[in-house]
Parts: sequence; structure tokens; C-alpha cells
Amino acid sequence: VRFVHQGSGAELIYIRNEDIDRAFTVTFKTPPETNQGIQHILEHSLLASSENYPGKDVFFDLAYKGYTSFLNAMTSPNYTQFLISSLSEKQLFAAADFMLDLLFRPSILTEPRYFYREAFRYEMESAAAPLQPVGVVFNEMKTYESNIANNAYNNAVQTLFPDTPDHYNSGGVPKDILQLTYEDAIAFYHKYYAPSKAKMFLYGKVDYRAFLEHIDKNIFAAAPLTDANPEPNGQETFSEMKVISVDQPVSAGSKVEGQSYIELAYGLPKEISRDEMTGMMLLVNEVFNHESFPLLAALRAKNIAGNYSFSYNTESLQPSLLFEASYSDPDKAQVFQDTILEVLTAVVAEGVDQILIDSIISQKMLADRFLVENPTKGIELIVQMTSSWNMLNSPFDGAHSARHLEEITARTSEGFFEDLIEKHILHNTHAVLLTSTPKPGLLEKKESETKEVQI
Repeated sequence: VRFVHQGSGAELIYIRNEDIDRAFTVTFKTPPETNQGIQHILEHSLLASSENYPGKDVFFDLAYKGYTSFLNAMTSPNYTQFLISSLSEKQLFAAADFMLDLLFRPSILTEPRYFYREAFRYEMESAAAPLQPVGVVFNEMKTYESNIANNAYNNAVQTLFPDTPDHYNSGGVPKDILQLTYEDAIAFYHKYYAPSKAKMFLYGKVDYRAFLEHIDKNIFAAAPLTDANPEPNGQETFSEMKVISVDQPVSAGSKVEGQSYIELAYGLPKEISRDEMTGMMLLVNEVFNHESFPLLAALRAKNIAGNYSFSYNTESLQPSLLFEASYSDPDKAQVFQDTILEVLTAVVAEGVDQILIDSIISQKMLADRFLVENPTKGIELIVQMTSSWNMLNSPFDGAHSARHLEEITARTSEGFFEDLIEKHILHNTHAVLLTSTPKPGLLEKKESETKEVQI
């Protein structure tokens, strides 16, 4: 059941069933505007303390002292989600009150120390030592940035969509995090965090009327209706493919041979139809990665890389396709692209293996009709629905997945999949061929440059 709060406009979806592992989540659209990681820093900072729950780390206090079966928060590229579940209905009510107070009456609004703890600050190990930037998010993203796989993926997506929020890293880039001010973070909070902009889920065996009355009384009754934030524009299509090489920072003396990552990425239209989206997800995630499909064998025969993976990315505002060759060398990038195009051109001419397509669709239809029994199935279902709610504006999209599959099944003999390959890959100029290559000594140089950044 989908509810809309009459006063503020906040939305809540109640998934009613007999599961006693009850869940409640709150999500906000938070598209990045810079590489400063404001979303990530706010995710951490908001959970530290609030008006009615003051403390140092009350979120972790609840995790260790409360009766919760799940408690977490996550920053996705374009939205931020806060999740909680409990086997106790009474505890869920209390935890929801706690969560909403942290989100809408956070101490960070009046106490900057929470921002500086989670974002960054400068410390010195001794009176004679230099000032060094430290911070929970800053340190976390330094570790993330050192991973070539993370950088290869981010560089490909950011290059595909230079004029949209997907150009930025919502987690934050260390050198850019150091440019962020407390005032900018608070301005971002007021822009995106408001009761009227909350998208919530309630799940399980819950007295939902009492729950709605509870959160209305404590938060939403006094919340005003605020203007919705405008939806970001889509990316203008490239007239030709971009070929780019990026240096990956590694320490001096690191091995570089056979350590590069090659990404062949394609951007798809923002308004892609649901049938085409379903078809491309099947092709890229299932068919292309299948051992009986000729792509993997062709790439291995040319000894291009140590590993290959193909994925349909739904986390960006516009969908994208990524063909990745990991543990390779820069001079094999063109061979990687040529091999993929040769195989797919032949597949279009000869037709996609109908038996393979039918078997994959049958497996997917069966899986989509059943929810796997596990201790956190409620949370996992909500995470899936949150993604489609924010990215497709369709929270119930997953419930219709089997129907979508049935609709495209009838079109498989009409060249449906062959047409998709031609349209979105072979004839798609909105693409990038990107090579990420380790460069010894660049890690030390970047760390030195980061230390020199001043506010």
C-alpha cells in the first residue's frame, strides 16, 4: 500500500505480510554536485547525535544495545538510504522515532564537530610533526581510491556522463573532500533532507495504523510541504566514441605489467523503454557472461586479459553497459574492442542462440516469482524497490518483472535481441574506450599534493 502524507507530501510504502522481522527505511534523492562527498559525509554525520538523542555515536549505541536485526545506512550514487529492522514491534517503533530524529533534528546543524570528525580535520602526531588531514570519510575514500577496479569503473561512468550528476563520485575524492566547508554541507542538507522529500518503507507484521500515527505525531504533523528538487537533465549523445587513458596511482616500485584495466562502456538513453531495458539487462548480465555464448571464448583465445566481466549498470541516472578486461596491458585495448564488435556483429548476422535465450528467460521468470527465504529478505526486497523507486520512479517495477519477461519472450523470434545489440552497441556512438594503467610513484605524489591542500 502506498501512502502520501497530506500535509508534507512524504511517501511511505507498506509491504504487509506475516514476517516478524519488521523493517523501516528512509531514503532521500541526493544527486552529487561535486566530488566533495557531501552525501557520504552527511550519511555519517547525521547518525551521530540529535536533539532528542544526544551523544557521541548514538547510531552505534542502538546497534550494540538495542534489539535490532539490521541497522545500517548507505550512500548510492544518486540517493542515500537509512535502514533498520527488528523482531520486536515495540523496538521498531522506538527505532523509527530514533532514526527520524537523527535525520530531521540532527546535532550537526548546530555542532560542527560532528562534521569535522566524519569529513576531515587536521591533526599532528607531535609538536614537531606537520599537520595531517584525517577523518572517517576522508580515510575511507583514500582506501577506496587506491583500488584500480573502483577507479576504472568510476572513470568510465564519469566519462560517459560529463554533464550530469553521474560525472561526480558521491563517496568523495580525497583531495576534493578537503575543499568542502561545513557551510556547504549544511546547505546541501537543507536542499535535499526534508520530511516532505522522504521516501519510506514499512515491512512485515506491523500495526501500520499505529505506526503511521506514531511517526506523524513525532515528525510529520509539523513538517511543511517543500518544493521538489528539479530532476537532472540527461546527457547529450556523443557524436563519436572517446578513447582515453588514465594513470592509476600506485607506489614506487609496483609491478605494472599485466595490471591494467580496460573498460569499453556505452551510455544508453535516459528514456529507454522498459522492454529494451529488460532485454539489455538479460543480454549483458546473463547472455554475454554465459560460457556457451561466443564472447568469452573469443576474448580468451586472444589472451587479452586475466579476467572479463560484462554488466548493465542501473546505478547511474542513465543506464550504461560495461565490458571490462582486468589484468591486461594498455596496448590490448583496441584488440579488446575489436573482438567484442566482431563477435557481436557475427551474432546479429547469425542470430542469438534461441535455446540459450529461452533457458535464461525461464530461469529469470522462475526466480522473479519467488522471494528467497533468508533472515534479511525484507531489507533486501526494500533495497531493490528503493533502487527502482529512485532510478525509474517505479517502486513496484520488480513485481512486474515476470510480466516484462513474458512480453519480450514472444518477440525473441522477431529479432528483438539482435536489434538491441545493433542499436545500443554496434551503432551507438555514445561510448568510451578507457584504459586505467598503474603508474609507479604517482601514489606518493598524490598523497603529497593532498597534504598540501588548504581550506
